[in-house]
Amino acid sequence: MKKGRHGIKLSVLSEHHLDISISESLFRETSTLGIRKMTVDREELKRKIINFTSSLGTIKIKESYLNGEKITIKPEYDDLKILSRNLNIPIKVLSQQIINEYLSH
Repeated sequence: MKKGRHGIKLSVLSEHHLDISISESLFRETSTLGIRKMTVDREELKRKIINFTSSLGTIKIKESYLNGEKITIKPEYDDLKILSRNLNIPIKVLSQQIINEYLSH
């Protein structure tokens, strides 16, 4: 930072059409005098959502693929959250149990 002062780096990821609004907010709500902007590209894996009935209830499972090969399996977080509340079981424990059941079905 200038003159050896401490600084804070604030990063914002947003859609391009929000650019002006975000810039205005940053200028109004912070002490900054300048903003650096850059465009970032994002690559996504192909996904498939499966409704899976586990011993704990029905939950959506997201499968992701790279070049046709399944590489990731994840239970849908919102479904885990509901099950967690209803069963009083931590989300992490539920997630692992559902993944294990899914892989063995």
